Amino acid sequence: MHGVVLQLLVFGTGLLLDLIPRMRFPFAFALLLPCSAAVAAEEVTVSFTPADQSCRGTMQAGERELPFSTSAPVTIDVAPPARILFRAEGCWIAPVDVRAGTTRVEARVWPAATLRGTISVPPGEVLPESLSIRVSVAGTHATSDCTVDKAAWRCPVPSTSIDVRIAADGTAYAPHYFRALHAAGEVDLGVLPLRAGASLVGAVEAVDGASVELRPERIETVDATRDDDATRVRPSRDGFFQFTAVAPGTYEVRATAPGRSTARVRSITVAEAREYVVEPLLRLDPVAPLRVKITPPADALQRPWTVLLEKNIGTVTEPAAESAADVTGWWESAPIANGLYSLTVRDAGGARLHSQRLEVSSATGIVDVRLALIPVRGSVTAGVKPFPSKLDFHQTGGRSVEIETGSDGRFTGLLPATGEWQVRIQSPDRRFYVVKREVEVVLRDDQNVAVVDLPLPGGRVRGTVVDRHGDPVAADVVIYRGSRPVADAATDAEGKFELVGIEPGSVSLRAVTRGAESALVPYDASENGSASARLVVGQLQKVEGWLTTPDGHPVAGALLRYVAPSFPGFRETTTGPSGEFAFRVPAGTPVLTIASLVPGMPIRLQTVDTSDGRPVQLIAGAGSAQLFLRGTSGPMPLLLAPRGIPFPFRGLIFPPDGSGSPPRGLQRDGVVVDLEPGPYQLCNQEMSTCLPADLAPREKTTIDAEALR
Repeated sequence: MHGVVLQLLVFGTGLLLDLIPRMRFPFAFALLLPCSAAVAAEEVTVSFTPADQSCRGTMQAGERELPFSTSAPVTIDVAPPARILFRAEGCWIAPVDVRAGTTRVEARVWPAATLRGTISVPPGEVLPESLSIRVSVAGTHATSDCTVDKAAWRCPVPSTSIDVRIAADGTAYAPHYFRALHAAGEVDLGVLPLRAGASLVGAVEAVDGASVELRPERIETVDATRDDDATRVRPSRDGFFQFTAVAPGTYEVRATAPGRSTARVRSITVAEAREYVVEPLLRLDPVAPLRVKITPPADALQRPWTVLLEKNIGTVTEPAAESAADVTGWWESAPIANGLYSLTVRDAGGARLHSQRLEVSSATGIVDVRLALIPVRGSVTAGVKPFPSKLDFHQTGGRSVEIETGSDGRFTGLLPATGEWQVRIQSPDRRFYVVKREVEVVLRDDQNVAVVDLPLPGGRVRGTVVDRHGDPVAADVVIYRGSRPVADAATDAEGKFELVGIEPGSVSLRAVTRGAESALVPYDASENGSASARLVVGQLQKVEGWLTTPDGHPVAGALLRYVAPSFPGFRETTTGPSGEFAFRVPAGTPVLTIASLVPGMPIRLQTVDTSDGRPVQLIAGAGSAQLFLRGTSGPMPLLLAPRGIPFPFRGLIFPPDGSGSPPRGLQRDGVVVDLEPGPYQLCNQEMSTCLPADLAPREKTTIDAEALR
């Protein structure tokens, strides 16, 4: 004999199924008997089920031993709490626990069977001392001794359906599981090799046709994963599943079944070779239709509402159902799976009157949608002329309504609520739009309709977009006031564009198309006929270079932000492992000002010549000085370095680091940035007011933002 004793743990399927949902998976049972002084013996009558199972043997309670036959009840004196053990040739009888006050107990009897097999380990390794064999069977919680001889093991078991777990806990070997194994006579499980590797076990609700997938976790999209990315298993009849040879990584377990919703457990991290428990129980709820009741049931012309239901999958949505409600306002989808959905109600013209997210489950009842519709009317003018247009009303919370005016610029419609609305005004052909400030929709007590007039300035912009050969180009044209976009237009087939409804005055125009853009072109928008602008788009010009420390070492991972007269605001890129960088700017851009943001080093602004196409060498800042801009409630100013291009101050603020803390330097009463010492100027957006900021090494200079306004 090898001398190793294995425990066969036998306990109830009822207990097991109680444990599985809680995922307490050792498959073991321990009975703790409290120590006490001598307790008086009590008579307990033991009967046997089934009574027709004839066995003879001995029963033992403490030191008392008594012969018995399963054909008749037996009375025995016991001192509770105690356990009665049975030994009978040809039968397997579950032990019985007796507690104080118990007078009758029942012992479950099965024909005896034998379970045997052989454990193998990889060459050169020895049988683990922690090897254990654990079995579960209905209605019992008992232990039995198993023996092993040179890796061959044998255990007495009841002749019934049992679950078996063979494992070497605390080692890298994955366990073996046998579910609903029918033990009758002698059952040989054969050679069971112990293989190293991580494994995952869990339980899914036991339904017909269920399957469980293990797949690498990733950002969800509609078609984010392929079937060959996943490992699929069929659970046992009681819902148990196991995955073996799982590589380190982060996984999702997904359970499916016909006519049931999908159950998921995400972000399961496998880091080492051991058994991982997937919890909680994966429930496969029946799919069911979603029912929606809309009040009022139709619009003023008795036209039905349209309902759109979309499934939320990560950051994207997938259409699930779309159709018209009936004349009574009821709408019902086809059966859908549980999960997060977006529900939208539109009118006959496509205006979105209601939008909400809802978690659909088997407990979801009727969704009650009440449209508190507000009648509105008004007009749109540009200067003194009517402006036929399409209006997009947007409100916080995702509400959105589209209303179209007549040729005279007048409109009527319905909004789902009063309050502040953001309105974007588009031309009827949708070739351009104008950003409009918030408007307030108010329905007074003495009114049955809210009046919303939208007067626009009369400033006009028109022009043509061509390539460097003079041929017309289809492009988007963005209109800027300062660095802020105020309108957008699209060209027609001849490259022409025209826009009305912006404030007269100086603006800048930029044309953008696939892989090409124009430089910024200054333009004077007037009400009485503006000149035609000509925007020439060209392929973007590539600028390459590298960033080093002052002593010549490459700087990897630095944030570079750059500005030029040819485009608004700033753009950014990050240096590579050797400090290298590359970015594209409009063709013909002669000069750039680049700010290098390197953690632990001062920001340095460098103005470089890009006209000759040669690589650019940047050197990170040396020394350190602080500039404190007090008060940032209004537009941030521009920073001007010697011989530089005005640089947006907000471009000198490091982005958030992902920890949830405010960006570096951002304070309650202002912003502090570390800059290379030197003479600078801070100017307002119009460059009409500038203040000097001479930064000395290791000193802090304060500029009050109010002085620039």
